[in-house]
Amino acid sequence: MPKSHLRVLLVEDSPSDARLLLEQLTQVDPEQFEVTHLERLEDALARLKEQPFDVVLLDLSLPDSAGQETFLRAEREAPHVPLVVLSGTSDEMLGIEAVQHGIQDYLVKGQAGGPQIARTIRYAIERKRMGEALRQARDEMELRVEERTAELTQTVDTLQSEVIQRALAEQSLRERSDQLRLLASELTLAEQRERQRLAHVLHDGLQQLLVSAKFRLAMMERTAKEKEAKRAAKEVSELIDESIETSRSLTADLSPPILSEGLVPALEWLVRWVYEKHGLAIDLQAHGDVEPGAEDVTVLMFQAARELLFNVAKHARTKAARMHLTRSEDQIQLSVTDEGVGFDPAQLRAEGGRSGGFGLFSIHERLNLLGGRMEVVSAPGRGSRFTLIAPSAAQPRGSAAGAQAPHISIGVSSTGKIPPAVAGSRIRIVLVDDHMVVRQGLARLLREECDMEIVGEASDGESAVSLIRQVQPDVVLMDISMPRMTGIEATRIIHAELPDVRIIGLSMFEEAERAEAMRRAGAVAFLTKSGPSDAVIAAIRACARSAEARAAAGTPKQPDPKTLANNAT
Repeated sequence: MPKSHLRVLLVEDSPSDARLLLEQLTQVDPEQFEVTHLERLEDALARLKEQPFDVVLLDLSLPDSAGQETFLRAEREAPHVPLVVLSGTSDEMLGIEAVQHGIQDYLVKGQAGGPQIARTIRYAIERKRMGEALRQARDEMELRVEERTAELTQTVDTLQSEVIQRALAEQSLRERSDQLRLLASELTLAEQRERQRLAHVLHDGLQQLLVSAKFRLAMMERTAKEKEAKRAAKEVSELIDESIETSRSLTADLSPPILSEGLVPALEWLVRWVYEKHGLAIDLQAHGDVEPGAEDVTVLMFQAARELLFNVAKHARTKAARMHLTRSEDQIQLSVTDEGVGFDPAQLRAEGGRSGGFGLFSIHERLNLLGGRMEVVSAPGRGSRFTLIAPSAAQPRGSAAGAQAPHISIGVSSTGKIPPAVAGSRIRIVLVDDHMVVRQGLARLLREECDMEIVGEASDGESAVSLIRQVQPDVVLMDISMPRMTGIEATRIIHAELPDVRIIGLSMFEEAERAEAMRRAGAVAFLTKSGPSDAVIAAIRACARSAEARAAAGTPKQPDPKTLANNAT
């Protein structure tokens, strides 16, 4: 430390000790130290408030204070002035305690010379200055830490607020996505319900009325005496045939009835329908349990498959395609592949934005909303592969609750008893159809035949089984699509219990898979309601002739379906 003028406050009640210390400092440097001498602590503390000093030399034995309390009070009331304690005794513990309480040094009177005292003063001042600098730096550091902590706290609060807002936004987005997914599902189901409603009106209303009218015209045509009347009846019958075919085609376009049986049967029907309509041969492969379960997914996958196959037939310039249906964990995957001209997949979005209808872009968007996706691999000249991936979830199908009460009608003799089946008598027939106008039309047609007798009618499969067990007819005309129990299931039960009862399946649609299902269940023939009425009569008589031939030969075997079909023709 460079030499400078130092102001020293000496607090010492012994004049001799004070003079000795002054002499020692003067010997070191008479001009460096300016010493002020006071004998009492109170006076010293008052002077410190009035006048600045560089250092205080403090005796511990004063008239108004002694020992530890002396330096504690001085340190407390003059904290910024360095203190050097003076003591007449060498008390090591007291010196250590003094230093621990902030005193700069501890000197024993009579043991220190002038140079040592001067050095102690300078060191005390420097240590105090360094201590104050460190304290100030510490205070500044603590202030900065507090400020930085406040900034970090504010930043953390801001981040927490942003995290909360983001979490709320993500939750809102998830809820919105769930709502969109639900809306997409509802939209698909609403469309399908409307399609089914229109198809139901066509099938259960218009088509059945047309069929009934056709039966009436057939009866008129056969009984009319005037050639002109017969010709007119035939022309009207042909017009009705065209109306039935148009209505049936529209029903299939809107919602094929087989879609209610599941995705795989619907796709099998679609493969045949596309081939008949567009000449596109499709190799369908479905492995294992691949039914989606959820109705909205089933409907969407079917509609998407139909759209994809239509696009192949229209744009791919090929006559063959492959369709592959598989299940992977909780997903259903349907792929449609062709080796046609291909295209640029980037055009799909632009095309979807411009075109309406159930296009590829619509398929993509609806699959996304339902939690699925559509993958497209194609290139000009390299064919195309569309892969539809949708979630699979078990969903119970609707029950038959709310169905109309079954209709049962049994023909009885004049005695009120069920007439027995007697060889050589009229052919005893039961009509099973859930549409009353069809039953009425068939009944009127068959009653005109002298060798036929209607012995009962039923409007659903369960009622038909119960009725046929009672009357045991020769022939049953069995509609396939009915409430409570289908014609296929009813045929299976009847054939198992009464193998001699011949069952002829009836349907509005020419569906090969249902015809085959009826034959496997035990039916001997399958006819469409819109076909010639003579075919129904011929099939019934073919059944009767086969039964008579078996009875004559003593053979309980059922007639061959191909023979019956040929005889009916």
